[in-house]
Amino acid sequence: MRMETPSGVTARHKGWLRHPLAVPLSVLVGALAFTIVLALYVGHVLRVRDARRFDNAVEALQDRIQSRLRDQVALLRGTAALFAADADVDLSRQEFHDFVSHLDVRRGDPGLQAIGFALHLGAADSEAAVRRRWLPDQPDVRLPAAAGPPRDVVVFVEALDDQGRGAVGVDLAGDPALAEALGR
Repeated sequence: MRMETPSGVTARHKGWLRHPLAVPLSVLVGALAFTIVLALYVGHVLRVRDARRFDNAVEALQDRIQSRLRDQVALLRGTAALFAADADVDLSRQEFHDFVSHLDVRRGDPGLQAIGFALHLGAADSEAAVRRRWLPDQPDVRLPAAAGPPRDVVVFVEALDDQGRGAVGVDLAGDPALAEALGR
């Protein structure tokens, strides 16, 4: 016969509460449940914190990259302005070297390899005239042939490392990837 207590718990169920391990097992189960919930919460908080830290690092890196790109664009515009200031500018290699030296780009942009000037040459531009005006002290530089499409020939280079030193005389328009970049 089952006896019900006023709270609705049967005597049979009430008996397990009197077992000597009932309270410790209940505490253990409760503590394990609490630990699992706490571990899930802490894991979530750490993931959110790491995600924010990562997002901040990415944003800081993007800002540094954009800043360096702006600096390099300003450098290119400054160099272009040097030649655009006077269409008949008669700049020597030494003057270009002095210009680049005063920019102090080694300190401001350590990844920069070289600064140069490429002359846009059409079929009518003679090699002798180009040599006389732009390459008087570099007779060993080979210029691309005048026949064919227009050329963009490097006449001044201030290499900041050893890689860029051999660029004088190179036709930038002759390389499809460089020609596309020049077109932009």
